[in-house]
Amino acid sequence: PRGGLADVAAIDAAVAKAVAQERARWAEVEGAVVEVREAQAAEGRLKESNAAERRAASERVRTAEAIAEEREAEAAHLRTALQKAEGQLRELKDEANARAEAAGRAAVSDLVPATPSAEGGYAVVSGGGEKTGQSAASALAVERWEAEKKLQKKVEGLRAKLTDKGRELAATEAELARSRSQLEDARQREARARELLESSQAQLA
Repeated sequence: PRGGLADVAAIDAAVAKAVAQERARWAEVEGAVVEVREAQAAEGRLKESNAAERRAASERVRTAEAIAEEREAEAAHLRTALQKAEGQLRELKDEANARAEAAGRAAVSDLVPATPSAEGGYAVVSGGGEKTGQSAASALAVERWEAEKKLQKKVEGLRAKLTDKGRELAATEAELARSRSQLEDARQREARARELLESSQAQLA
């Protein structure tokens, strides 16, 4: 019967259409699966890149921290040496002042009372050891001056070294701050990449 043939044709057409739609749906699914897998691969590469960057940043931080610690120790040593040299210089100056005052008092005590001079006036003469005392005092003054000059030069040299070390330490601390900031950025990027990868895996599942 013609009606039966028409029904069969309609059924065949409906089945063919359904099959075509199912194939199209599966094609879309397969395309989506490929896209997800490609995205996962890209995210995996990004994750590894971020992890490598984080490791490098961590190493830079450790290196900068070690350098900063070393330079801080050197600066502390220089500060201690400078304080010691400045103390020695102060002691030398105080000793010089005390010796000068003592020499002045000794010179006054060595003077003898005024005696009549040949011209009818009076003259003040010192004791017999005056020249010897002056010679010894002069030699001591020269020795003290040389020692003071040497200490002053040492103090100035230590101050210059400490200033240079301070600049080095400041530069190292700035580099350390940059390295820590880079490490934090790398950690955040790695965390975002991990979240994206987990999201892609959830979609694929």
